[in-house]
Amino acid sequence: MANSQSVSRVDRLNTALEVSLAERRQRRSMESLTPADVGLGNVNNTSDQNKPVSTAQAAAIASAISALNQTITAALAMKAALVHGHSINDITGLSSALQGLSDVAAAKVAKAGDTMTGPLVMPTYLKAALPSVSTYARSFIYVSDLNGGAEFCFSDGTNWRRISDRSIAN
Repeated sequence: MANSQSVSRVDRLNTALEVSLAERRQRRSMESLTPADVGLGNVNNTSDQNKPVSTAQAAAIASAISALNQTITAALAMKAALVHGHSINDITGLSSALQGLSDVAAAKVAKAGDTMTGPLVMPTYLKAALPSVSTYARSFIYVSDLNGGAEFCFSDGTNWRRISDRSIAN
């Protein structure tokens, strides 16, 4: 019996050693694994430039760029409107309309041929003495005693209106 117990002990010891050896091999194998071994080869070396952008991120970026482009376009249009100008030839009928003015009115617009060579002088009026809006439709005047200060006005055929906000000049 002592012999069979010894064999049994040796067998158990042998099994324990084999399990221990297998565990060590597995640990050693796990310790030597690399990210590439488990399909993660780019985990630590992907630059920000090479990272993919999700569909949602791409849509948000496109929307932001579109909004920025619209803002820039609107700002450029406003700037162009502020500095935009025409020569007399660009304004249909202006040259012939100026030729029909009296000598006093024509003297207020210095011109050489169809080009203005000096400042355009607008007539100045008081609120109480504004000219007829229907007679001077599409005309400009300077009103010196408006509420809030003097201002250029235009005739829409019905009212004299402030150029700044299109309100009725009063």
